[in-house]
Amino acid sequence: IESKIINKYEKQIPFLNGGLFLKKEEDYKVKTIDNEIIKELFEFFEKYNFTVDESTPFDIEISIDPEMLGRIFENLLVAIDTNENLNIGNSTFYTPREIVDYMVKESVRLSLQNNTKNISEEEIEKIFNSNEDIKLGKKEIYELLSVLHKIKILDPACGSGAFPIGILQRTFMIIDKLDPNHEFYKELLLKNIKGQAKIEFEKLYESKKFDYAYKLYILQNMIHGVDIQPIAIEISRLRAFLSLIVEEEKNESEENLGIKPLPNLEFNFISANSLMPLEVKNNAQQSFNSMYVDGIIEKIKSISEDYFNASSEENKNNIKYRFEELRDFIVNNDYLEAEDKKKFLSWNPFDNHTAMFFNSQIQFGIKDKFDIVIANPPYYRFNNKNYSENMNFFRNNDLYKLACVRKINAYEVFLLFSYTQCKDLGIICEIFQNSFLADDAAKKVRKFYIDNTAIYKLLSFPERDNKNKRIFKNAKISVMILLTRKDIVKNNNFILEIYSDRMKTKKKEANINKDIIASIDSENMDIPNLNNEEIPIFIKCYKNNKRIDCIADTYEGELNVSSDKKYFTENKNKEKFFVGANIQKYYIAKKPSQRTVPEYYDRKLYLSDKNGDKIFHSNLERIAFQGVTGVNDKYRIIATIIPKNYGLANSANYLIIKDDANISYQFLLGILNSSLVNWLFNARSTNQNVNNYEINRLPFPNVNNKDVLTIEELVCECIAIKKENEKNDIKGLQCKINKIVYRLYGLSKEEIDTIENSL
Repeated sequence: IESKIINKYEKQIPFLNGGLFLKKEEDYKVKTIDNEIIKELFEFFEKYNFTVDESTPFDIEISIDPEMLGRIFENLLVAIDTNENLNIGNSTFYTPREIVDYMVKESVRLSLQNNTKNISEEEIEKIFNSNEDIKLGKKEIYELLSVLHKIKILDPACGSGAFPIGILQRTFMIIDKLDPNHEFYKELLLKNIKGQAKIEFEKLYESKKFDYAYKLYILQNMIHGVDIQPIAIEISRLRAFLSLIVEEEKNESEENLGIKPLPNLEFNFISANSLMPLEVKNNAQQSFNSMYVDGIIEKIKSISEDYFNASSEENKNNIKYRFEELRDFIVNNDYLEAEDKKKFLSWNPFDNHTAMFFNSQIQFGIKDKFDIVIANPPYYRFNNKNYSENMNFFRNNDLYKLACVRKINAYEVFLLFSYTQCKDLGIICEIFQNSFLADDAAKKVRKFYIDNTAIYKLLSFPERDNKNKRIFKNAKISVMILLTRKDIVKNNNFILEIYSDRMKTKKKEANINKDIIASIDSENMDIPNLNNEEIPIFIKCYKNNKRIDCIADTYEGELNVSSDKKYFTENKNKEKFFVGANIQKYYIAKKPSQRTVPEYYDRKLYLSDKNGDKIFHSNLERIAFQGVTGVNDKYRIIATIIPKNYGLANSANYLIIKDDANISYQFLLGILNSSLVNWLFNARSTNQNVNNYEINRLPFPNVNNKDVLTIEELVCECIAIKKENEKNDIKGLQCKINKIVYRLYGLSKEEIDTIENSL
């Protein structure tokens, strides 16, 4: 009876192919699963309405489409890290649909705009708006479809496939809008494809499965995804399959219920280390010359195309054998160094392991580069413990070493990698950390992109306390979108947009170019978070004024709260030290709620163990400021004077005035705590840290004795009032200080109003 029931249901299930549900090595580790688990799982599924169409706006609140796979992927990586050495479970964030839609639309739009000759930007824009009719002749339609047909896209960190599938959906919508009656694109496809692919497309056309045919072509020829996580590749392939299945209808009178077996996507989505190349010999005697390169590319393309449409086990095995033969040919010839041969052998598209390298020629059969590189790179930093091989390569590579200023952020390396993979005049569109705009560690990569690409637009999304206003709800980080063309344009003009609520509320907008950036800081090429009205004021404040680091030296607090714990004590006879939370505006908080370490330390023991001049700074008076403050705060610099003989933890930073500066701590404190200087700081701050280099580069005004004395008196009064009672109000005094500081920087009433309105 059981076999009859199984047989009955099997007849209702078509053969799907695709290889997605074949057993993997890990599957054999699970012997049995309790029936109750399966029962509970299906009861859970029954609560939801599942759809395979990502683009259908269901009204049912509990409707779930394949986009949910991205959210599952993000959370799954936290629980399961498939490679202990990577530790990226907490650094991969699913890109929200509206961000994916925007980035995909803009990338494809600009690609069409750059590669068509006689079609206006306005007409191209209409293609992307569902409510607008297009007014194009046959010649223009054919030109657009021809350009679209040739576009090749790479996502080097594809995750759950949001961007590749977004490209698929957007491309399909454009084809459908330009050619609703299938007059042009059918002809275009049949003219440019051959072999088994052509036979398959002709069958689909005969069956009137135009939508399926177009999506199949897009998947096979346009879209390429890479990720270091095999599970990400599995999910990407699944989403690709679902995008095809949505076009199918079951017909019990036809073979396989009228369902075309799904394609095999092993050569379209691959698990590999995107950032590690496969180097080939380039000396005169043993060059991986164009003849061999072309031959290998053609063989890879042939294997890839044949495997894409293969459905029988025998056919698949024959193609796998051809692949093994090609691998042996490459390895047994003297084209690769021994280490690179090992890398090359790590790639087998038919297993579930990560290749140690990425090479688009070998793995995708693509001789030329990509028209669009689009990505959401992971949010981690490389370190010597887990990434020593990667880091050695980065530091010794002429391009990648630009990312090695201090700690190496993954997004910086991905940006440089993306540049190498993009065609001349191609489009790069990526979302990553906001530190690109003005962070000191990103200055070389930032300068490289300003000098070597034509930036169209930067969209900045500063960190938000409110989860619903963040790009990534589960991550309190500042992010941005870069949209640029691989092209050198002298003094290129671009737009900076700053948002306060995802993409819903635009807070500021500015037109920026290289000259403006250089006038602010020609060495670091920082891009400030300002609008058109604010930029001239910002430049004015820096013009003819020296920097803070000309009059003071900045340091991190001398006591490390992690490694110096042995010096901490509850003994009140020892010396006191302050943490960042103690430091408040004009006073030292006696009992900060965030303090988790004792108040005292054994200074004598500390001095006997340590060395260097810095350990004696506690003998001096100094200005301390919090090392971390809220990105959304009006005042980011929170500073006060620390008396002599008090220690300072590394959760705070401090500065010591130089001997020849001839200014007082009270005067400098008034400048640092002013509204203007905080506005200047905020314009270039990209995260919650108050870094010393950010303090160092602030402008210090030319002063006169009268203003110096007045500010000193007001600051002393603020300190005295707060010392008496921390809750005492000093707003009136601060307002007086602010007015004097504005005057010292030579600002007009209109300029002051602009700053006050933006705070």
